[in-house]
Amino acid sequence: MLVTGCVAGISFLAAGWWWLFGTDRFSRMMEQTGIALHQNIAASGFALNHIYINGIAKIPEQQIVDAIGIAKGESVFRLSTSEIRERIESLDHVWRASVERKLPDTLRIVITERIPVAVWEYDKRRRVIDTEGKVLSGEQASRYPHLLVVTGEGAPEHTAALMRLIAREPDVGGYVTSAVRVGERRWDLRFADGVTVMLPEEHTEEAWKKLAAIQRRQGILQKSIVTIDMRLSGRIFIRLHPGEVPQEASLIPAET
Repeated sequence: MLVTGCVAGISFLAAGWWWLFGTDRFSRMMEQTGIALHQNIAASGFALNHIYINGIAKIPEQQIVDAIGIAKGESVFRLSTSEIRERIESLDHVWRASVERKLPDTLRIVITERIPVAVWEYDKRRRVIDTEGKVLSGEQASRYPHLLVVTGEGAPEHTAALMRLIAREPDVGGYVTSAVRVGERRWDLRFADGVTVMLPEEHTEEAWKKLAAIQRRQGILQKSIVTIDMRLSGRIFIRLHPGEVPQEASLIPAET
């Protein structure tokens, strides 16, 4: 009888365990408990009443509010600040977000928006990208005629480094209008006067400095030139427009 009673007791406990945890009853029960808990917290004076958002210029404020995941009147503790930050940073035009909970009823949010820095031309379409190469949906490339146009496989991911390189020598950088990523290894730069400069895969900064030095001395970018080939270390090859003499020449720059 004792053994039979133990077996029956264990069976009863196992059946109860399965009934509670082996179905979705437990999850529903916990969800209802959580809802009741946060309702009590809100009723105790910790209901979200104020949301202050700073740093947005292009992103609609309502888009941020919708991403927060807590409606006004709900418990201010319903989501953690890290969860709210992740929700906001998942938005296309948000680069960084900081979220601060100010008790009893306030959230303060500071947004850093993604800034358009270039236009990526791919598959006959133009898309606006930021410094990380992220496509900014909703932005029209036609609104940014002043931005650098980049093309080629892997171009978006390397655009930030290219722009830092260009900015180091404004004497020549100011003339660059577009750039082509070649073989996912190096860049061809196209200038406003129609010149194409073929940068090397390695020692790119050194080549760029040499080009800037030649431009300052000779104004090479304003001459009747088609291409300036800097891929070979120590030498620069230039190709002139048809009709010019000679058709092709090599130029060894002076020390810079």
